[in-house]
Amino acid sequence: MLKINFGLAAILVSLQALRAAGQGNSICAQWCAKGFTNPGASCTSLAAKGSGPCYKCGPLRPNPTDGMALCAEKCVDTKSDVKNCGACGKTCGLNDISALVPTTSAQMDSSALNVSAGNESA
Repeated sequence: MLKINFGLAAILVSLQALRAAGQGNSICAQWCAKGFTNPGASCTSLAAKGSGPCYKCGPLRPNPTDGMALCAEKCVDTKSDVKNCGACGKTCGLNDISALVPTTSAQMDSSALNVSAGNESA
């Protein structure tokens, strides 16, 4: 009797996992259809395998506050992408760049930011 109960429990757990995965695919299919010109090739087919944009920057990503967003059909990190500064399509200004640079002990060279003080010497 005990073996049958464990077997039944394993089947029920498997069915629950399949049901949850099916709901995830539906969520991804809807999200992909809204954000992609060709959602089948670039989003839903990957989501069916548990990967792709839906899991990287969409509704099934592990951390919804990670700054990842779908911008022009690509997953970007709006916390570090200067062309999508905090939001899709917003280019960072000089005042925004400091918000994108993580706080570390390392110093950033201003030439890496392509910033000019106007006092270049030839």
